[in-house]
Amino acid sequence: MATGFTVAYSRTGTGVRVLVSGDLDIFTGPILRHRLADLNEDSMVLDLTGVTFIDSSGLRALLDVFEAAGRRLSVIPGPTNARFFEMSGLQGKLSLE
Repeated sequence: MATGFTVAYSRTGTGVRVLVSGDLDIFTGPILRHRLADLNEDSMVLDLTGVTFIDSSGLRALLDVFEAAGRRLSVIPGPTNARFFEMSGLQGKLSLE
């Protein structure tokens, strides 16, 4: 279930910082995709420092978001999921900060 999952926005100069917290999984991945679908910013930073868990469905949601946004999106992995990006080989595919 999506209990404790949040997506919050913080405006920056020409873009937006998206703060995600909670578990990113089969239940919350669609929420993330939906919340980011309407954003049309020059730049977006997806801050995952508050994400406590990512499963394969959450990973798919991140890839979908990245494919839709392209190079306008960069990702800040959190301490609990940085290793996940390293092990999955996504460091070269996603624009990680």
